[in-house]
Amino acid sequence: MLINRIKDYGIAVFITKLLASMKSFRLITALIIGTFLFPLAAWGQTAQGSLTGSIKDPQNLPLAGGSVTIRNIHTNQRFSAVTNESGIFEIPSLPPGQYSVTVESQGFKKAQVEPVIVETARPAHIDLKLEVGQISGEVVIKSSDAQADVNVVSPEINTILSRQELSDLPMIRNPFLIVNSLAGINAPSAVGTRGTSTNITQDGINVADHFNRFAFGVNTAIITDNTAEISISTNTIGSTGGFGVAQIRVVTPSGTNTPRGSVYLFHQNSAINANTFFNNRSGIGKSPFHVNSIGVTFGGPIYLPRLYNGKDRTFFFLSIDLRRQPSTIVGNPLVLSQAARQGKFRYVGSDNVEREVDLLRIGNIPNLNPVTGQLINKTPLPNNFDVGDGFNIGGFRFSTASRTDTDRHTLKLTHLLSQTQQLEVSYNHNTVFSGPFSVTLPGLPAGDQFTRRQMGVVALRSTLSNTVVNTARFGFKIEPFSRKFGRAESFPFRITFQGIANPESLSSGFFRDSPSKEVNDQLMWVRGNHSMNCGFEIRWVRGRDINETGVIPTVNLGATALNPSGIDASELPSSTPAIRTRAEQIYANLIGLLSSASQTFNVIAPGSGFVPGAPFERHIKQNFAALYAQDRWKATPRLAVSLGLRWEYHGVPQFTRGAALLPVGGADGVWGASGASNLFSPGRFTGQPTTLDFGGVEGAPHLYRKDKNNFAPSIGFAWDVTGNGRTAIRGGYSISYTPETLTLYTNVADTNRGLQVTSSNTQLTGVLTASGAPITVPQFQLPISQSALFALSNSTSVAAFNPNYRTPYIQQWSIGIERLLFADFVVEARYVANHGLKLTRGIDLNEVNIFESGFLEDFRRALSNLATNRASGVASFANLGQPGQAPLPLLDLIFGGANTAFHRNSTFIGFLDSNQAGSFANSIRLMPRNFPGMSRLPANIFVVNPDANQALLLDNGSFSTYNSLQLELRRRFSRGFFLSSNYTFSKALTDFEGSPVTEISPLVTIRHPQVDKRRASFDIRHVFNLNGIYELPFGSGQRFLAGAPRPIRQVIDRWRVSTIVRMTAGGVVGIISGMGTFNSQGGRNTVNLSPDLSVDQIQKYIGIFKTPFGVMMIDLNAPFVKITVNPGGELVRAEADLTRLQNPRAGQLGALALNAFKTPFAWNADLALIKQMRFWESVNMELRADFFNLFNHPSFSVPSSLNINSTQFGVITSAGARSIQVSARINF
Repeated sequence: MLINRIKDYGIAVFITKLLASMKSFRLITALIIGTFLFPLAAWGQTAQGSLTGSIKDPQNLPLAGGSVTIRNIHTNQRFSAVTNESGIFEIPSLPPGQYSVTVESQGFKKAQVEPVIVETARPAHIDLKLEVGQISGEVVIKSSDAQADVNVVSPEINTILSRQELSDLPMIRNPFLIVNSLAGINAPSAVGTRGTSTNITQDGINVADHFNRFAFGVNTAIITDNTAEISISTNTIGSTGGFGVAQIRVVTPSGTNTPRGSVYLFHQNSAINANTFFNNRSGIGKSPFHVNSIGVTFGGPIYLPRLYNGKDRTFFFLSIDLRRQPSTIVGNPLVLSQAARQGKFRYVGSDNVEREVDLLRIGNIPNLNPVTGQLINKTPLPNNFDVGDGFNIGGFRFSTASRTDTDRHTLKLTHLLSQTQQLEVSYNHNTVFSGPFSVTLPGLPAGDQFTRRQMGVVALRSTLSNTVVNTARFGFKIEPFSRKFGRAESFPFRITFQGIANPESLSSGFFRDSPSKEVNDQLMWVRGNHSMNCGFEIRWVRGRDINETGVIPTVNLGATALNPSGIDASELPSSTPAIRTRAEQIYANLIGLLSSASQTFNVIAPGSGFVPGAPFERHIKQNFAALYAQDRWKATPRLAVSLGLRWEYHGVPQFTRGAALLPVGGADGVWGASGASNLFSPGRFTGQPTTLDFGGVEGAPHLYRKDKNNFAPSIGFAWDVTGNGRTAIRGGYSISYTPETLTLYTNVADTNRGLQVTSSNTQLTGVLTASGAPITVPQFQLPISQSALFALSNSTSVAAFNPNYRTPYIQQWSIGIERLLFADFVVEARYVANHGLKLTRGIDLNEVNIFESGFLEDFRRALSNLATNRASGVASFANLGQPGQAPLPLLDLIFGGANTAFHRNSTFIGFLDSNQAGSFANSIRLMPRNFPGMSRLPANIFVVNPDANQALLLDNGSFSTYNSLQLELRRRFSRGFFLSSNYTFSKALTDFEGSPVTEISPLVTIRHPQVDKRRASFDIRHVFNLNGIYELPFGSGQRFLAGAPRPIRQVIDRWRVSTIVRMTAGGVVGIISGMGTFNSQGGRNTVNLSPDLSVDQIQKYIGIFKTPFGVMMIDLNAPFVKITVNPGGELVRAEADLTRLQNPRAGQLGALALNAFKTPFAWNADLALIKQMRFWESVNMELRADFFNLFNHPSFSVPSSLNINSTQFGVITSAGARSIQVSARINF
């Protein structure tokens, strides 16, 4: 038996030997499944808690051999333990809830404590001192006197959001909104890490979206009414944690012996909301908004009359929530008049005479087209001429109802197979329908979208002995999402009409799903002063992405040189060009005059070739596995030490049931003909031109090599300083590995085009028939030349992973002190930090080269030539032989002459005027065939891979650091009052914040990677949060007016008020030029400051300034800003003074650092007011109002960057306003 083997070796040695024997994922899986058959594990990421305790005699000496029995107050389930020689006991893997604890020992009175609160992933701890006496005697102790408020057991930074907080704090029913009020949380980041590194589980199973994983977002039915509690661990995560860094564990409520339930209604309406600041300023009314949510929750023992009574044994919890959000779509599309549909064209000519012409008579074809006519006749006639030409084309103003319906169902069953085994089954079902949208005209088919998300978990908890508990768990999640668009007719093509609204949407449908399965098995074994955990987790993730874009042929109507309309200007007397164009468009629609046609073809599998009508499909799979072991050792009665080791395997993603292309040679193929590492080396070729072949699929090269050495140690301690549980010092260090989203890998595959091609036919003649237009199916050949793809479209890029890509990881450490101040109040101060290493980032190797290519020198000469020529009234940068002018050897060679039209090109002159040498060079290199001389230069004159727009290499080149001081003051809910407040002083640095969609972000320049180092966009220097719940002390059983007459007491008693307050200061904002002066990456190119201007001086002028001309982020008194207003006092332009905030010169980057400035102070306060009315002992009603942004304080949206070349420099245009949610609930 494995248990005996562990006893022989010890956990650490056993796990080391086990890991050393593993050679592949299949072997790993087999071993782990084998482990599953012989229960092994830990209570890490599962929805379980534990209870530890220290029992002493009156002389404060440890009491060994004491019998400890705990009973779940609501289900009567019992657990037991015996104190060891140190007087310590532990009962592991307990379902969260309230327990009664009884301790017995010969010669001492029996002690009973209740209620003891057990919470998810946070060890509960009690300290008891027994009294001498007969065991038949009993001492009842309040839990507040025995249960520790200070964590003296674990070093992990953990917060529990209780059912009380979730139900009473103001929020729009999304429990994750409260998470942002915890210390170190600044959405989308948790303690300075990327949002994708957060692991969210529900009942022990991961529920995050595997395509687009956000820090605090899931695609299951999680709302406040079906959530019992949420556990959030943010730092010093132990080895028993799940994949990722921050761990958010959501627990579904369980039924109890007492049937309980509720019926509720939530309502939001724009009628009771405040208008926004800017709407009020502009005299605009509120935007319509209306939401209703109705639902029911019910739980208790399962009872079937005369068949089964589940009291003390079988329980259920059910939640049904229906959310309805109606909306209105308004439009005024262009449609043809009745006369125009018959070819009668009316207009007023330049001579101001109204005329009518029969287009069918003057055109080449005299007949209406039956195909286009069917669609045109499905459209309504105009009901207004506010748009259109007033004769032939008008508008059809309409208002159509739309809706978003969300249905959430949750069911949880708990069955006690015996006193030692408990079975749990939970199931969530969530559907969302939205539509119609993309409505072109009422009555015609439009679009809608639908998703059906399901999640299920089966868990078996087995008490193998008083010291060994095992929990086996299996779960699944599916989340198919589809968007589809109806067809007005069953033609095998779509039609693009001219000058009027298309009768049917040209949008295409798509489907996406990322199902996953997960199995984990967990065991806790208490032996002496050791609480040992070991276990495993396996996750199978799949992804499906199906897109129908372009697969239905599109036929474009219109006149061409090859297929003219035959309408002569002489047939339209006194007509203007605009009138003649409109006449040709209407005529083309009526007769179905063909202009062009196109269709997208896709390769659906290796060997299939391009398949007409087949959608683009991307199927991907990735597997994960983990083994972990941890020992929490009570080294002394006052010191707990945690040691652990976790090993993770993040499988290399593989594309299935389809195909994917990768560069031949992998990462070397990204460099192209230049060869690896030959950056900025024109004329040096050591590689091969990029070609693409199948990769990332079975039997083909992998995306990167397998990474099997992901070991994550953890070490920590919790020291009970005084020995009475009132003061603790906790600290630790750990490593966590972070999985990436599936979108990262599909984006790499999608970048490498060649499996999808759009074929066009521009040689059409005649008119449209029911058979459509001929389009040739292209031939598919391998390998594919990237050069050929780039010739078809200069937006084509190439991407690959570094073959030595490794799993990113985060190092975490913390140290803090926690102190019980007085009854129920705990204060904690801690230092929390982490360091992200080998974080994923994709960079663009195709940074345009203006230095070694010689382009910069020519650019400067061209700029001088331009100034000289302008003095003579000539807009050209050619060398015209005037004094001081110079030849342009590189540009003249590229342009094919010394004085060409290119020298007078307005776009190129604009680049010169703005010093954008990089953008100038990039515009040339993207269109090499347009310039005669490019073929005479080395192909890599400007970029390392001339056959690609971007040459993307994904690697572990990014990093992050986070350091913070966190202060907390907490008061558990007691005597009608709860408080949780925190202050965080922090700094987060990185070179790339990451993205839930893609991890690709070109460097400002590869030449100087350190330029990208900056304060993270989610870094906020100062954050204060306060959550509070307070029962007003009036009425029955309260401090004031308890004896008031019954009518008065019915009004004043049972009021609760709760609030969430958040204050922030010191977020980040940058000042940029947006100019490609150094390369083509102008978006993050900053500025230069004049000598008399400093960062500190600029910072003084940054804030929120309400002026007569608008709301500004820059004080109008600042010496570096100027505005222009019209005679009515309205703001026309807000501009930077470019002599103070200067654009970089050609060949330079801005000297100002990225994100160099701090955003102004911001705050928000939400409040909930709750009135409970009791009808009977077990039935009451709650009336409630939630006020979000209670004081209607304008929450201005500040920009993430300020562009000095914008005419809206520092202008703020949006702000939030107060909204209100009202609700009624009957509890029974």
